[in-house]
Amino acid sequence: MKFNVGNDPDDESGYVERIATWLESLPEGTAALCECHQGISIAETPAVAARILGAAGPADRVQALVHTHDAPDLVRAKFDAYGDRITHVHVNFLDFGAMQHPTLASCADRLAGFHDLVTSLGFAGSWTLEFVAGLLTDRDEPGALLKQAAADLPVLRSVLDG
Repeated sequence: MKFNVGNDPDDESGYVERIATWLESLPEGTAALCECHQGISIAETPAVAARILGAAGPADRVQALVHTHDAPDLVRAKFDAYGDRITHVHVNFLDFGAMQHPTLASCADRLAGFHDLVTSLGFAGSWTLEFVAGLLTDRDEPGALLKQAAADLPVLRSVLDG
């Protein structure tokens, strides 16, 4: 189950308590997966995220993900701070300025570089397509988004299969 914490630095212990309580309500074997999202969460800072994740529960239950749009230095900092908890990658090359997402084929080299980076840092977890081209339009079309995801999936598999 994916989650984020809020952006109040004075409520770090409150976030820990709420995560720990929520974790108790999840079925056995279910992990809580922190997105530790940039710009909306105090967990965007790797050291803060590491403290929150560590205090909220064990690594097999409180985990985290990284995004392919994260800068390499930030990815390294996250792995340095809480790498054993990073179990998932969101494939997302969203251009935040234009609020558009390219096709995965058009950024396959960036994806391969990210894959090489996280693999070199010991990552062996799961990957999903978070966003696809055609999302965030005035009127998103589910059929077109599914078609784009179907076109992006072989590109992702190709990079992961190396």
